[in-house]
Amino acid sequence: MSVTARSATAAVVLAVVLGVPPVAAAQDAAPPPCPAGVMVTPTFGAADNPESESGSARLYASHPITIAAGFTLEAQADSFAAVWTLPAGLTRASDDLAVSALPSSTPDQASMVGIAAAAGSYTVTVAWTQTDGTRNGRCTGSASTSFDVLAAVAPKLSRPHVTRGLPDESTVALKLAKHGGDLRPLEVHLRWVRAQRFPGAGAKERVLMVPQLRTDPGFDKLTDVHIRAGALRVAVKPVALESLSGLSLVFNVQISGARVTSAPFGYDLDVRQGGLTVTRLRVAGRCRRFAGFITCKTKRLSLS
Repeated sequence: MSVTARSATAAVVLAVVLGVPPVAAAQDAAPPPCPAGVMVTPTFGAADNPESESGSARLYASHPITIAAGFTLEAQADSFAAVWTLPAGLTRASDDLAVSALPSSTPDQASMVGIAAAAGSYTVTVAWTQTDGTRNGRCTGSASTSFDVLAAVAPKLSRPHVTRGLPDESTVALKLAKHGGDLRPLEVHLRWVRAQRFPGAGAKERVLMVPQLRTDPGFDKLTDVHIRAGALRVAVKPVALESLSGLSLVFNVQISGARVTSAPFGYDLDVRQGGLTVTRLRVAGRCRRFAGFITCKTKRLSLS
């Protein structure tokens, strides 16, 4: 008996001992690689969420990026079981953030959503099974595609804007980039003192986490937050629908008590992403009350 025949006989005997029919055991074996001329060549596409909504083909770090591979119907590819291999720096994200990356006319598509941590070039690989050209035979194929990711644009705090007719109230807006904005969660640090100076390291502090994507933890619970910060009352107001579209802080100076006519204040507003400060505003000033009217003056201001 030849070595090949002995191997085949041994496989049948093993299948019988394990209680698995020989035909089933053969079917469970992984399909072989597709030979040249049989493996289909997929069509790749990539789209940024939310940039693709405005027709932009650019891809940005921190954005959910949909990568799709399209197959012909003749290939009979199992697109649902396709396996994606991602490079370092590209993390799998929820499919709820997927957008269309290939024309709807592409008959059979496999896709995944990933978020790039930084700008750069990324290569992903997809593996699938398809027909080997026979009636029931299957084989495996794989292909890779590369795409470039741009750096995201950090948000920027505005200078305080005094409310018309209310000199004791001002608003600071966090300006989010219209295109390519950094979508990582925001860490808002607010420190304050009851003095006309910038807060020091030991000042009281309140930290707020503000998610930007609807799949981020806590996004569905975003609401206004009110903070008592010395002589200040601060209302933090996020605006969120499908994603965070705006964030403002309304500062109101309180002068209470019949004999209290002056309210000094100082605050430090530090917004961070990934543990690093991306924009910072420090303000120190004083408000005075005279004859029922309040006037406020800023002594020092630093914006970066």
